[in-house]
Amino acid sequence: NNKSANIVARSDSSPTIMREGYKLSCSALPSLKNSGENKKVKNLRDLFETKLSQHFPRANILAQNVSRLGNTSAIVMPGVLAETQVMGFDLEGICLSAGAACSSGKVKRSHVVEAMNIGDEPATNTIRVSFGWDSTEPEIDFLIDTWLKIYERENNNVEIVSLCAFYM
Repeated sequence: NNKSANIVARSDSSPTIMREGYKLSCSALPSLKNSGENKKVKNLRDLFETKLSQHFPRANILAQNVSRLGNTSAIVMPGVLAETQVMGFDLEGICLSAGAACSSGKVKRSHVVEAMNIGDEPATNTIRVSFGWDSTEPEIDFLIDTWLKIYERENNNVEIVSLCAFYM
């Protein structure tokens, strides 16, 4: 008696159920777009981007000055691979991604970032951060502190490797 088979099995009504669910989701979008929660999340995202830019002017925040989702930032950390960043943030308990939405913890490059034609190195060094309705300013500060720590650690490693190679 496998209960999961009943959940997975599709019936003739599956397309109708999915279509109705999609319609319901889309009908909620206008109210979500203008909701106080969305504005709060967008303000937190903007605060994060402002603070990160103040602490690290070389951070490249993709599409910062265009209309975009209010909860998402895509940031290039110069000289540090996205997979290294994802692992570093994960060790600090921060979930983010190098890939598209719904791929938290993945290290595959985002097809969206690739489509922006920003170049191979920036695309390889880009992470995506999504903020939620319950994200807080102290969490943003921790994210920035962790970002700076990862950047400094990885750049110190690069300098040490370069010095070692010089003396070999």
